[in-house]
Amino acid sequence: MIENFQFLLSYSFVVAVLLYSVKENLKLEKEVIIASIRALVQLLLLGFSLHYIFSLESIYSIVAVLFGMTLFASYEAQRRVGTFLSAFISITASFFPILFSLVLFGIIELKVEQLIPIGGMLIGNSMSNYALAVERVKREVELSKETIEGYIALGATYKEAVHQLKVWAIKTSLIPVINSLRTVGVVLIPGITTGMIIAGADPLEAVSFQLVVMYMILSVSLVTSIVGVSIYLKGLSK
Repeated sequence: MIENFQFLLSYSFVVAVLLYSVKENLKLEKEVIIASIRALVQLLLLGFSLHYIFSLESIYSIVAVLFGMTLFASYEAQRRVGTFLSAFISITASFFPILFSLVLFGIIELKVEQLIPIGGMLIGNSMSNYALAVERVKREVELSKETIEGYIALGATYKEAVHQLKVWAIKTSLIPVINSLRTVGVVLIPGITTGMIIAGADPLEAVSFQLVVMYMILSVSLVTSIVGVSIYLKGLSK
């Protein structure tokens, strides 16, 4: 059990990041301070609210919680790149169909203690992939304006001219997820597997459930990237 003093000592890692940011003029001090304090407040609120959340039985209440999480993720994603609407469409189009298809297949149960934690992981990864993919394609478009114009001048459509940029952006956004799949069980020790084993579950069952989640994350990440990049490029073509 972590004591209060030990918890305060752990903040020294954040302080180290702040000191380096100041030294190298990264200008991340404000963002790191706000993010670390927000993480503390949000997790404390989550801890106090989990009892209420896990008591939800109505599917409508569960969907409402997931919808609220999606709205918040969309807001955070569009602060870096894109728009709120494009972020919301990208995350929703990937997250909800995949999550509830797994319920339909019987892989996970229609229970709040499964839907909310797994849904949170999927939404979080979807948010990150949206930001990575759209930020990359935005940068590529800015660097390749003359090339795009050249393709169009030679008779290519706008869709054809930006196709390779779209491919690069999607591939880049999937690198962290693919690396996790490549190293899981050797370098990366997943939290779900560890938690289930500690709780007394069969190790093979824990590993199987972890694989389901990671495969879901891969699929959600791909769909989010495709939708997010497509919406961004379509907006530029107008």
